[in-house]
Parts: sequence; structure tokens; C-alpha cells
Amino acid sequence: MVTTVTDGEGKRVDYTTNANGNVVQTTQNPLDAANKAVTTFTYDNKNNLTKVVEPNTNKANGTSAYVYTYDANGNITGVQLPENQNSTFEYDINNNLVKEQDFSQNVSTNDYDNKNNQTESTDPNVQTSASRYDANGNLLYSTHPMSAADNLLANSGFELDQNTDSWPDGWTKMMQPNTTATYGWSNTSKFGKKAISISNPTGWAIVSSEKVKYEAGDQFIASAYIKNENTANSALIKIEYFNAQGTPLPPTSYSFGLKVPMIGQGSRPSFLMYQTKRIQFLFPSV
Repeated sequence: MVTTVTDGEGKRVDYTTNANGNVVQTTQNPLDAANKAVTTFTYDNKNNLTKVVEPNTNKANGTSAYVYTYDANGNITGVQLPENQNSTFEYDINNNLVKEQDFSQNVSTNDYDNKNNQTESTDPNVQTSASRYDANGNLLYSTHPMSAADNLLANSGFELDQNTDSWPDGWTKMMQPNTTATYGWSNTSKFGKKAISISNPTGWAIVSSEKVKYEAGDQFIASAYIKNENTANSALIKIEYFNAQGTPLPPTSYSFGLKVPMIGQGSRPSFLMYQTKRIQFLFPSV
């Protein structure tokens, strides 16, 4: 089927559609051989647009095109430009976009809660923002994008080892008395170049940061990327509080144990914290 549209200046465009109503070809200036411009469109059996060939390519009988791919749910998974640059898209089981790689190979990621509200976003510059919602899905608050430069924790990426002891500066290992655990400092990381690991603990095991000064009423975001493998219990971000003299404040008076729910592998928790003094990553006994 061909539909012809002529504008007020007398310029004509013919639209050719297939049996499903999809436009498969547009022809500009169809009666002017010198200025005729044909764009063609291809679809899959689910009516997803899979290829677009521009007029100059059609005129030269070329093969370059915009190419689009999809997953079984109809989510677009890839875009290829005529010059062969590619971008890709990945989704979770609920069809939420979790990873995007653009034509320059820059990667952005997103995380969601169990109601499919977007809770975290990390851009190609590794700047992360967080959002939280009420029970009805209404936005409660969001944070401005933060990068490593905004982090109050020294050596937050575990990359510095100025004393060459094969362990990141500013981070302390601690474990339950009379127990064992294996600590690692790895080049396998989510962000930056380094990561730390705890494996085979026979009791609780902690990696603790240096203290962070605060004033009453200060608000902080505590966030981390934790990969959880073969763990019988769970991991926690533990917040400890100290007074001006460095004396720990009693847990009976101040909330300080904050469990991080592990959703499969690679959950990145993010919380709004108050009066935070030191942040710990606590791995209970398996």
C-alpha cells in the first residue's frame, strides 16, 4: 500500500506500508529522478524495526545500514551504525535496563528495587546517583551524582598501598577472636582498579575504614558494591558511632547495625545515613 503526502510547497513523499501497517519505504520526490531519495525499513516477525537503509546508500546499491537487534521480550539489545560502531543494552528478568554500552564503548549501569523502581545509576565517569521510594512508588529522595572524588573515605577504591604491605592504605582487617579468615587484595574490581575480599571465615570478619568526622545533623550516603558468592549468611554494612573523644557510643542508644540484603550476586546497597563516623563491611560466619 502506498500513501502519498504533498506539503504546502508541493513537495511529495510516498509511504509504502506492509500488511502489518509498518512503513517499509519512504520515497521523497518520486517523480524527480535526479532528486529522488528512497529510505527502506526492514522488520522482524514481531514488527520490530531491524534495519534502515538511507537514500545515498540505496542510490549506490550499497550495504551499509542502521541495524537493530532485540531480545525475546522485544527489548532493544543492540544498535549498529552504518560505519559499524555498536552500542549494546542489557536487561534484568523484569525488562529493566541494567547496562548500556554506547558507541564509544562507555558503560552505564542501573539497579532497581523489587518493585522495579530505579534505585541507582552509574554513568561512564563512574558517578553514581541513588533514589529511594515509598510503598506506593513515589520518589522520596534522590542524590546528586557522586564520583570517587566526592568520597569521604580515604582510599575508597582500595588502590593505594604507599607502605607496600600488599594491602590498601586506610583499611584494617579484624576478625572474631580464635577464628580465621582469608583476606585478598585483587585486581578484579567493579569500579577502579582494585577490590578486597574475605573468604573462608570461621567467624565474623571485618574490613574497616578510617573514621570520618561529622557534625550533628550531617547526612551521608553509604554505598558499596559487594559480590556475594557461596555465602550461607549475608553481608552487612556496619555503621559505628563515636563521640568527640573517640569512645564508641553504645548500640543500645544509637542504631548502628544495618543489614545489607543480598540479591543474588553483585548487589550494590545504598543508604542515607545520619551521624556516620566509621563504615565497616562485615562478613558473618558461613
